[in-house]
Amino acid sequence: MDSCSVNGSLASNNVDDDASCELRVDDEIEDWVPDSPIKPYVGQIFTSIDAAFDYYSKHASFCGFQVRRSTQRSRNGVVVSKYFVCSKAGSRDISSSSREDDASESSRISDKNVGPVKRRKTVSGKCHCSAKLALKFAGSESYEVSSFIDKHNHPFATDSEKQFLRGNRAMSAMNCNFVFDVASSNTGPYRAHGILKELCGSYSAIGATAVDFKNWMRDIKVFIGKHDSDMILQKFEDKRETSDNSFFYEYQTNSDGHLTRLFWADIEGRKSYDVFGDVVSFDATYRTNK
Repeated sequence: MDSCSVNGSLASNNVDDDASCELRVDDEIEDWVPDSPIKPYVGQIFTSIDAAFDYYSKHASFCGFQVRRSTQRSRNGVVVSKYFVCSKAGSRDISSSSREDDASESSRISDKNVGPVKRRKTVSGKCHCSAKLALKFAGSESYEVSSFIDKHNHPFATDSEKQFLRGNRAMSAMNCNFVFDVASSNTGPYRAHGILKELCGSYSAIGATAVDFKNWMRDIKVFIGKHDSDMILQKFEDKRETSDNSFFYEYQTNSDGHLTRLFWADIEGRKSYDVFGDVVSFDATYRTNK
């Protein structure tokens, strides 16, 4: 006879027994309650929603889980209630993702000029965790904790894993300067992360992952955008003014104002030209443009 096994017990495979199996599984789910010196409580007052989120995030980082902002209610342009939940709250909506895939497939068929769109496949770690923090508007731009559920249905990150939680990772000023400085020698963010690990002694001493390094460098390039030529020209102009005109540079632009040629020579290069009389010109941006 067919049977199903639930936590070591056997049950016959029919509708009634399947329901009893699900009930026993739900009843035997273990609750994890974190122990933290930084724990919110009902009635606690915060000066803003961001202050409450930062406090709850510190509690989560200490315990070994992550939080995210959830739903809110507004009245006359004022947020009257706000919810923060565990990052594992809810579940992945497979039906909606399937509908989106079907819609995108039909759009690709209707438009022959558009090629197939690649979607990044991600693994969902949501498991219906009920832990949450609820806020209510208390007047004068302050918010009060109206409800706090601190029970989780999943284990927390271990001490060795806490360093990889998003709340425990940050690009410090030292990390940013290091990535920016080594980029001038064509060293990418992943290699920069490995070099810094050797200098610091361990990955945990860095405080950020290689992906954080890559994302920060990406954001810098987006921030610079179309002003990279203006920045290098301004840098050369400042260098010429501070070097008593011993630094020389010239540049050319096209009809659209785009930089096409750039030449520079420092004091050492000019002295070498006086001695040898040779000039070597090279493309310093070869294979380094984004």
